[in-house]
Amino acid sequence: MHSLTFHEQTQHGTLEFPADYHYLVPGHPRYHMPFHWHKEWEIIHVIEGTFIAYADDVEYTARSGDCLLIRDGMLHGGTPVDCIYECFLFDLHGLYRSLDLVKKYLRPFYRREIQPDIYYSRDKTPE
Repeated sequence: MHSLTFHEQTQHGTLEFPADYHYLVPGHPRYHMPFHWHKEWEIIHVIEGTFIAYADDVEYTARSGDCLLIRDGMLHGGTPVDCIYECFLFDLHGLYRSLDLVKKYLRPFYRREIQPDIYYSRDKTPE
């Protein structure tokens, strides 16, 4: 976990639906992404342009069609370059709170038994 200096205090979603979605275009108040971390996981999908992202001291250049998966507690930020992108934040703790099947499939992510990649290129084919 990182310093509380960068902890984003914004609530994402509600207790009943612990998820939040943002569609970001130039001029949007949250268009530029300062460094921060939060308890939620986040998927960043680049729709157009380029998004230069930083996650745990690694730089990623995401282009149209690419996605980034940011784990809970990961320090991250980014700079959009002529970009339209969307973010989906979700709380794994809240998602598996009461459903047995969801617990079965999401608990390994929460416990870090499964470590997914951070960067998903639209050109990368699954192995």
